[in-house]
Amino acid sequence: MTSYGDAMTVPDGTARDSRSRQTEELRSLLTEIWRDALGAASIGLDDHFFDLGGNSITNVIIGGRARDLGVPMTTRLLFDNPTIRMLSTALLEANPGLSVGAWAAGSTVPLSPFQRGFLERRSGPHMIELRAVRRLEPDLLQAALAAVSERHESLRLRVVRGPAGWIQTVAEPDGSSTFAHHDLRGSAARASGGSVRRLRESLAESLDITSGPTLVAALLDTDEAGHLLVAAHPLVADRHALELLIDEISLAYEQLEDGVGLTLPQPAAPFSRWSTHLNDWLGSDEAGRELSHWLGLPRADGEPWGTSPSSSADPQPEAHLTARADLSEERTSALLDTLAGQPLIDVLDVLLAGVAGAAGTWTGGSRALVDLECDGRRGSAADHDFSATAGACTTLFPFVADLSGADSPAEQVWAVRAARRAVPQGGAGYGALRWLSLDPAVREQLAAEPAAEICVRFRSTPPSLFDEVTTEESPDRHVLTVTGRIDSGHLRVSVSGRCDSAAGELVGELADAIVARIGQAVDELERGAAHTYTPDDFPLSGLGPEQLTKLLSGLTTDEDTTQR
Repeated sequence: MTSYGDAMTVPDGTARDSRSRQTEELRSLLTEIWRDALGAASIGLDDHFFDLGGNSITNVIIGGRARDLGVPMTTRLLFDNPTIRMLSTALLEANPGLSVGAWAAGSTVPLSPFQRGFLERRSGPHMIELRAVRRLEPDLLQAALAAVSERHESLRLRVVRGPAGWIQTVAEPDGSSTFAHHDLRGSAARASGGSVRRLRESLAESLDITSGPTLVAALLDTDEAGHLLVAAHPLVADRHALELLIDEISLAYEQLEDGVGLTLPQPAAPFSRWSTHLNDWLGSDEAGRELSHWLGLPRADGEPWGTSPSSSADPQPEAHLTARADLSEERTSALLDTLAGQPLIDVLDVLLAGVAGAAGTWTGGSRALVDLECDGRRGSAADHDFSATAGACTTLFPFVADLSGADSPAEQVWAVRAARRAVPQGGAGYGALRWLSLDPAVREQLAAEPAAEICVRFRSTPPSLFDEVTTEESPDRHVLTVTGRIDSGHLRVSVSGRCDSAAGELVGELADAIVARIGQAVDELERGAAHTYTPDDFPLSGLGPEQLTKLLSGLTTDEDTTQR
């Protein structure tokens, strides 16, 4: 399949004909995009964008649609070249190899690992509730939602089951995102009762992966503050993508409110390119080498959570339980300041070490097996930027935090960091091998590996327009799920799980224990707890142990420099 932007080489004798076709195809594509965005029956090559009713919002919509199809167009380029003739000329001058032929509407898109896993193990929609810091204008919010929805190809994905299995295609832009405004102030609020719950259910039920919409939102005006509910179908937006969309909606709203025109970040490569890249990777030699990593993970030790000594001898029916513990604002600030001066470790390392250490208190083991949920957009391809790609790109992979020999909380953080560094591609390849491999034996081997009972994930900070975020997530197969987030100046750790009701106190105790161990690690790291660096800490340097020792021995501390 040829993509927009792929270079095309033609014989010299046909170069002129090729350029003519190239121009005609690009103009035809641009005309179709303009017609859909502007609602115009016909558009001539020299019709002016603003004379056709164009504005900042339609500029963003046109640019997003073009970039989804591989045409590198910016809002500034359209403002400077406001006709189809001028715009096509400018694009071809800047991109001589621009060609037509990628994921147009109706094209088939391969499933991602997350999508395949979802279709085999169904779960509910992803929903986020945000509390606004001030009263929001419904019209501006609806315009921001529409502008963001048109930018992302993933929100136009449609999935149906055919005779040969699941088929995923890209639909035409149809504005199928849905927005509703509900005024629950005053008497309406007092009479609302279970209206919010019913609204949540209504939003979830309105999602339709076969014909749309796949993204829905509702603004609830209450006496205290406005609340925004946003729900997305799991096949088009994972939790990371939904947070990315919220960030863009927040930014678009503030720009519309200020009247400065929409200048949203240029979208990265579309989801279809990410999914295709991952499916193509399965045929590489690297995929075969990576399989040995996943099959060679060390085994966890200690008692399973289902038969932990702290479990009740008289098990009760399973329940979904949640507890939260917060690191103080002062210690959270100390954590972030310490990590800013120690770029080799991050908050997820500290969270994982806290989880593994606390879990060992109950299981009696020093090696904890967890499923680590991360953003699969990062590290999956060196030649593409997928960091801002919306879609079902989550990667969930097994991770063993081996704390044996790491006696202090700070040493355990460094042990976790070393283990994370050894994970190939940030874990993105595991899902491809587990769910998409064409070799049934590979899928069966990975499925037969020990299953983690704990899932760990870290969430991003809410955008500035909102001061509180609640993520509604369906319980999964894990016994416990640990989620960390920096929110309102605190590191918040929540623990939820499918536990018997008699073990309810364990969830709260575990959350408290994780935060306590994180606090201890912060204290040690802040004091500059010693760490012996190895070549693994600098994987791109190519240094051996002796070279690294010699290099580090020649470095001076700030105190040494000050004394000199």
